[in-house]
Amino acid sequence: MTTAMNTPTGLNTELQGLISFLREHPEVRNRIPAPRDRTIVYSGGIQNEQDLFRAWWLLARGKAQDPRRFDYVTLEERLKTLFVVQWGQTLYEHAQQVSTALNDAHRPDQAMIVWRILSGLYVQGAKGKVRALILPTLNTDMSQTVWNLTEVNVLLRPDVLANIDFDIQRLRDFKTYVQKGMTPVPLVVM
Repeated sequence: MTTAMNTPTGLNTELQGLISFLREHPEVRNRIPAPRDRTIVYSGGIQNEQDLFRAWWLLARGKAQDPRRFDYVTLEERLKTLFVVQWGQTLYEHAQQVSTALNDAHRPDQAMIVWRILSGLYVQGAKGKVRALILPTLNTDMSQTVWNLTEVNVLLRPDVLANIDFDIQRLRDFKTYVQKGMTPVPLVVM
C-alpha cells in the first residue's frame, strides 16, 4: 500500500520514486509517447451515469463501436502496456496508486504532478496526426486541468509543433480563453 509520506523537499517519497524511476529508465520513458498518428489528448469533467469522465467515456465508446476509425492510443492504454518488475504492476497501476494515496492524504497538488509528468511525456513525443476531445464545462476550472497546465503547452512548443498535424490556432485560442478566465469552446478534432 502506498502511503503519502513527505520528504524534506516536500515531495511524497512515492512520487519522488516515480520521478527517479522515469529519470533512470529512458527505455521506459521513451515508450510512453503515443505511436505515430495515434495520439489523442482529452479532458472533460462532465459526469455521466457510470461516474466516468465524459471525454474518456466517449473515447472508449467510439473505439468499441468503430476501432478502425478510432485507432488512437490513450495515455492510459499506453501506460497499461508498461509492466515494471520492481513494482509488480503496470506503470498505469502504479501511477493510479500513488495519485490516489496523495489525494487521500489531501495532496491533490502532488497527485496532479504524477499525471502532468506522464501526460507531458505522452504528448512530447507525438508525431503526425494528433486528435483532441476537450469538453470544458461551466463547473470546471480549465486553468487547473492537466490539459491546460501541461499538454497544450507541450503541443505549442516549436519542437513538437514541427512534428505534428494539428491546428495551432485552435490551441492558441484555447489558451487565450483560459488565460482570460473564460470557458473555452469545446475542442474536438477527431
